[in-house]
Amino acid sequence: MLVCPRCTTENAEGSAKCSYCAQVLVASAPGAPMMGWAAPGSPPQWGMQPYAPPGMLTAPMAARDGNKLVVPHGAQLPNRCVKCNAPAEGYRLRRQLTWVHPAYLLLLFAGLIFYVIAARVAGKSAEVQIGLCPEHRRRRLQAIIGGWTLGLVGAIVMPGLAIAYESGWIALVGAAMLLTGTVGGIVVARMVRPSRIDDNQVWLSGVDARYLDELTSGPPGG
Repeated sequence: MLVCPRCTTENAEGSAKCSYCAQVLVASAPGAPMMGWAAPGSPPQWGMQPYAPPGMLTAPMAARDGNKLVVPHGAQLPNRCVKCNAPAEGYRLRRQLTWVHPAYLLLLFAGLIFYVIAARVAGKSAEVQIGLCPEHRRRRLQAIIGGWTLGLVGAIVMPGLAIAYESGWIALVGAAMLLTGTVGGIVVARMVRPSRIDDNQVWLSGVDARYLDELTSGPPGG
């Protein structure tokens, strides 16, 4: 088909003049676009990001504040171990963290019950998902098992021995084992410590320095 350059009317191949406006047609006149099937374009890859080398820069939600890691509430941290910066292989440990301003510790002088009430009212909590490498997952599991074992021995076995031997020292050792196992298990299981929590962000301590070195300083994005 030949398209008239004046009125864009389509004319049969070989026509000398336009059938509508009598414009002289030349062989170089543009041809009409052919209607036909064409392969559809690739659908948009929603959620896919351009490739970037493995590292912390692919997770702008995390940032550093000195020697602390700052993330928004509910953030899933980069695919790196927070304890050694090794690859986490997709594993995330979900932790519900609670923080109370240190000034409230002064209420302990008034009594434990006052501190507990104030902590429940004024305390801040947040959930984060931290990456852990296989080695630190193994160490965490061993510490939890060891803490439970030590605590149970101190709570069950040692009191029985104290009664059998009528020894107060054995009872004291049992109490120390129970306290050590309980507190140690809790501390090791959480892996990181909240140093501050507000309504939007969490400041985490106990994070490997190499992990922090791959983050930008300042408030997290996202």
